[in-house]
Amino acid sequence: MNDAIAIIGVDAARLMVEEPLNAGLISIRDDYGDPHVYSDITKLARQNMDGLLVLHFDDIDAPHDGFQVPQMHHVKRALAFARKHPHVIVHCTAGISRSSAIALMIAYDRLRDVDAAKAILDCVRHFPNRIVVGLGEELFGVDFGLYAQDPRISDQIQFTEREIEPLLDERADK
Repeated sequence: MNDAIAIIGVDAARLMVEEPLNAGLISIRDDYGDPHVYSDITKLARQNMDGLLVLHFDDIDAPHDGFQVPQMHHVKRALAFARKHPHVIVHCTAGISRSSAIALMIAYDRLRDVDAAKAILDCVRHFPNRIVVGLGEELFGVDFGLYAQDPRISDQIQFTEREIEPLLDERADK
């Protein structure tokens, strides 16, 4: 296994930690996940993984009362952990937003090339958390080009609008 970064959801993480694996695990959690699953992941990761870092923040794109906003210290802790572990698995609940954003920051930290770092993302599955991306842009002094100029994202938005438009028309006809 080359230096690798895997992005997965909590269910895959639960299965992965059952067997010894030469990788560090970054577990991104919120207050809404199943505490028994998180407990199992923690216990098994400590037995079978090279290291475990648990981060707590919610998948939000703007600050909201009652939610834990991603902070710079979350990004910095993830980067420090990843620098000690050539093979890193990053998981959140679904493996879509928080984990992909942290994985993107790790990839950029390793490669120092925006396009190469973005290549770890699956443009259909991953939608990196905007706050985490903004923190990374601030930390590294780069523009990842997501959300504004990235054609992969704008293509997804146009596709989504094309899919939704007939449904809205159908609703208006009723």
